[in-house]
Order: sequence, then structure tokens, then C-alpha cells
Amino acid sequence: MRRKCLYISILIGLFSIMPYVGSAQFGVPPDPGGPPSKGNPPLGGGSAPIGEGTAFLISLGAAYAVRKYKKAKMNQNLDNS
Repeated sequence: MRRKCLYISILIGLFSIMPYVGSAQFGVPPDPGGPPSKGNPPLGGGSAPIGEGTAFLISLGAAYAVRKYKKAKMNQNLDNS
């Protein structure tokens, strides 16, 4: 029970900190200038920050794989006993 409570409190702490860490903005964005003309389209396209989300999903997938591996190994040990 104590271990479950510890995991839940860690998860609550992580999820409560994520909005502050994920939306940190440093400084004011630069002035975009005038409106784009027909012959001069804006460069760069969208600027969606997908790096943090990708890393988060990869880490969750790795944690899930480790959990499944440990569970399978534990079941194998129980079957051999």
C-alpha cells in the first residue's frame, strides 16, 4: 500500500509541474515585420514544439516495455518453480 501511495504522489507531482515546465517562454518573440507580399512567402512554416511530446511518448513506451518484460520474467520464474 505504501508503494502504491508513493507512485501516485510522484505521478501527481509530475503532472502538476508539467504545465509550468512545458509552457516556459523566454523573452518576447521578434517582430514579424510587415505583411507578406505575393512574391515573398513567409519562411519556416509552423513552429510547433513536437520534440518534448515525442520524448515523453518514447519514455512512456520504454517504461511500458520494461514493465511487460519484468512481468513476463516473473511469470516464467513462477512457472519453473
